[in-house]
Amino acid sequence: LNVFGNLLSPYYTVRAANNGPRALEMVNTEPVPDIILLDVMMPQMDGYAVLRVLRDHPRHRDIPVIFVSALDENENEEVGLALGAVDFIHKPVKPALLLARMKTYLTLIAERNALVHEIGFLHKEIARLSEENQVLKAAGIQALAAMESALARQAGEPDAAEKPTAPTAGKSGTFPVPLAHEPERQDRRFEKNTK
Repeated sequence: LNVFGNLLSPYYTVRAANNGPRALEMVNTEPVPDIILLDVMMPQMDGYAVLRVLRDHPRHRDIPVIFVSALDENENEEVGLALGAVDFIHKPVKPALLLARMKTYLTLIAERNALVHEIGFLHKEIARLSEENQVLKAAGIQALAAMESALARQAGEPDAAEKPTAPTAGKSGTFPVPLAHEPERQDRRFEKNTK
């Protein structure tokens, strides 16, 4: 633990926990870590169990975890990676290798965070532009209606509000349409009957 602290503290803010429950406690305190180095073999709760808890928590599931272990079996590495670890470093740790990997992962994290921020900004911009578009659309419709009304007045036509409405249906459901030729037909029938 001290070896890691001494190696990383000149470059990063380091918090150390000597067991699994303490590690979970520290993850739940501010600031949330950018990356976690997790030993597979720890008292009270091993590294795999800690990682399972982290992956089940919405706030911590995306924190990259690098396993550090003296175990040199491929099976242990496969288990860690299957649980969601991003890397597996074997002890004894080579300082240059650890620092290079930390730098790589922290650069990727910074780029991911910048993208998340940019996506959030773009979503807000889309919402703002959509709202602005609705306002402009409504203003355009009002302007067109005012222009139509002005043109109608110039042409001597009544405004849309003053125009006669279409006939409405009577009680029988039919429209009262006057038939101008109806009296003539009645007259012709009368003439036929009188002859």
